[in-house]
Amino acid sequence: MKPLLKSVPLVRGAKWAALILLSAYVGIYAILSAQGHYVPNMSWGGLSDVYEFWQPKALFINRPPVTGYDESGHRVYFYGNTAGYFFMPLVFIDRAVVHRARALPQNE
Repeated sequence: MKPLLKSVPLVRGAKWAALILLSAYVGIYAILSAQGHYVPNMSWGGLSDVYEFWQPKALFINRPPVTGYDESGHRVYFYGNTAGYFFMPLVFIDRAVVHRARALPQNE
């Protein structure tokens, strides 16, 4: 007896489609990350923190120094642009594994 899912061609096609979409998602992020650069972490007051973090090209996503509230009273855990939110899982994996935060030089 054949398993039911293997006999349905749509499931097999959906697996390929999912693989292609995942490959495109990771591939596009890899291109954007290769063109990225380090930027200073800006705290809520607009003052630079003591470290800089990796920013892929055209993506902006960051965690505030403390969880706060925006102007409308909603709790803020992350802030960024639409592309940053879309690629957020890959950005944080990239920052944890490949492009770690680094300390800013101290002016004395």
